Amino acid sequence: LSIYRELGSAGKRGTATVLITLGDKQTEVGEYESASKMMKEALEIMRELHDTKGIARALWQLGACEVRPGNYEQAREYFEEALQLLRQIGDNSNTPIAISGLAEIAIRQGNYERANILEVESLAMRREMDEPWGIAVSLGNFAWIALRQNKLEEAENFLKESLSIRRDIEDRGGCAWCLEKTAEILLIMGQRELSKNSLKHFHRAAKLFGAAEAMREPVDSKIDLVDQPEYERQVEVIREQLDENAFTLAWGEGHSLSMAQAIDFALH
Repeated sequence: LSIYRELGSAGKRGTATVLITLGDKQTEVGEYESASKMMKEALEIMRELHDTKGIARALWQLGACEVRPGNYEQAREYFEEALQLLRQIGDNSNTPIAISGLAEIAIRQGNYERANILEVESLAMRREMDEPWGIAVSLGNFAWIALRQNKLEEAENFLKESLSIRRDIEDRGGCAWCLEKTAEILLIMGQRELSKNSLKHFHRAAKLFGAAEAMREPVDSKIDLVDQPEYERQVEVIREQLDENAFTLAWGEGHSLSMAQAIDFALH
């Protein structure tokens, strides 16, 4: 970035491209304010250069950034403008990203019918391109829709498919997210059964949450800010159902697993 800035007008496109990439990294580690600032500067430069593809990329990355702290209306505006531009230039490789971003907002706002319609379109395009990361994201969103509708078996099946792909491409943050959603399923099952089996579900959920935490740590992957209160509530429910020693033991067991072991545990 420093080198591109030194180049002045000759380095403008490079400056914008690097700012978007840095903004993306800042988003992943939870630095949303600085991420947004970088990408807004990039968007300004791309507009000045009339670089439609660059404008679209800055917009969808801004959308992804604004979703994390829960700024859904702003995020929707960014994704919708990006989608319009991507369709306009026929950029089918990136169009599914904007569509899936809009689907995520719909999930978070409880509009599951709209989310499903959007994600069906996104997944079809991603399968046509055989793009593993995107396919895994779409499958994860389908799992999320099913989980929100209490279709636990359907959610579990989608999560397993998404997790298997993320394992193959070594997407640590995505794998951790799948483990956390699987732990949520186990938590719900434990609350429903109210029997001796429920303790097994709570133990496994704690183990998966511990494994997910360990998986995120090396890459400084953060749980989205808007999701942290619900995450903390779920962990507290498990802590209340198990005694402190059992909870600490289960969490520690999960935390000590390798990535491969944690994924194998979740899949089976």
